[in-house]
Amino acid sequence: MSTFVHYKVTTTDITTISAKDTIATTADYGSGTYITEGDGTSVEDIKGAPTSIVITNIDANGSVAFHLWLSDGTTDRYILYKYVMPFTSTLVLEHPEINYDSFTYDLKFQLTSVAASEQVDIKVQYN
Repeated sequence: MSTFVHYKVTTTDITTISAKDTIATTADYGSGTYITEGDGTSVEDIKGAPTSIVITNIDANGSVAFHLWLSDGTTDRYILYKYVMPFTSTLVLEHPEINYDSFTYDLKFQLTSVAASEQVDIKVQYN
């Protein structure tokens, strides 16, 4: 059974995409559990590396630019830096691009600028 964590990013604030101490809503999602950031259910039993990360540009008007990196609290390791995602496109990252321990590293995401409508959906799948 898989577990999915969902984030909707609309600001330039740094978003930490992590299985550590995530508090979220759970709901049935096909054959797994679907978790949405910010609601009250602990998912501390999720361990290890995610199996996939899907980032979708849901901006109403055009492209979005963002950074995606790993952080252990002292060192940042960028996966994507100033990446420009075209209008309505989707980026899928799987192994080996995201082969890391999610209890050692936090995956960080940040939009580099935000117009009124810039939005990105991020879905992370863990086994």
